[in-house]
Amino acid sequence: MGNKKKLINDLLNRIDGGVEVAASYLGLSISAFNDRRYENKGTRFFSGDELLALQNLSKTALVAEFYAEQAGCLVVTKMKAEQLENFDLYMMSLEAAKANGAVATAIHDAIANDGVIDEQEAEDIRNKTDVANKLNRTLSENTINLHKKATN
Repeated sequence: MGNKKKLINDLLNRIDGGVEVAASYLGLSISAFNDRRYENKGTRFFSGDELLALQNLSKTALVAEFYAEQAGCLVVTKMKAEQLENFDLYMMSLEAAKANGAVATAIHDAIANDGVIDEQEAEDIRNKTDVANKLNRTLSENTINLHKKATN
């Protein structure tokens, strides 16, 4: 995902109303929001709580994904069992299969071209693998969640 300024831009792209709504949500003027955003005039960047508030407003997991990436981890979306049906799991399995196929295709194409995987091809394979891992883990967690034995 990159740096923290890109994180803010990605959040703003997902918030209906953009900067104006985000600034108002945090109780800031647009100029104060932008000062924090760009760390102008000696201002500090947004706090963790403010970033989480913007994440909630954007209805994404971008902040969680940003910090997970920094730690070399993946964020897995877990749905509540009452939100899930077997059809949802089937659709998740199709997405996971598609992502696994993209990994296999990237590896195949890299090797088929010249028998060597260069750094750009390796990065593409790693990125596709990260996506596939996330989708496979999401499918597994949600399957467990839907079908686990209730414990009291």
